[in-house]
Amino acid sequence: METPGHASHHHAYRLGEVAFTGDAAGIHLPELSMVDLPAPPPEFNLELWLATVARFQHESFSVIYPTHFGAVTQWRQHLEALTDLLKEATEFVRDRIERGLERDDIVRDYVSWQRGRANASQVSEEAFHRYEVVNPLYMSVDGIMRYWQKKDRAPS
Repeated sequence: METPGHASHHHAYRLGEVAFTGDAAGIHLPELSMVDLPAPPPEFNLELWLATVARFQHESFSVIYPTHFGAVTQWRQHLEALTDLLKEATEFVRDRIERGLERDDIVRDYVSWQRGRANASQVSEEAFHRYEVVNPLYMSVDGIMRYWQKKDRAPS
């Protein structure tokens, strides 16, 4: 299955009712009880990713396997949370761009926001740090910022 959004070349593989979704289904953090997104530059595209997630929602999987980290049996709820997060994260970054914040300040705010999400799930600082090593949050900020910059330069 072609699954653009995270990256234009991205694909998921279906074997019967099992889907290996790669990063198109976001990141499953069972230890943190969270869903997160890897949105590195240069190809993050909100509209395409939302369309990919919507396509997944119309499938009849029994389980999905995102690249990170393990099986998801409650995959519809996972994808709903990913959809919400995609919208929230892109608006979070967009708001700070519009307020004139520099990239490093946006990264600082984004990391703080993500820590708040983790704290709401009662995630330890150690677990959050381990996760941040695997999916550096600054990369998602860079990808989302680039998305908005390209979108703002696109002809109307």
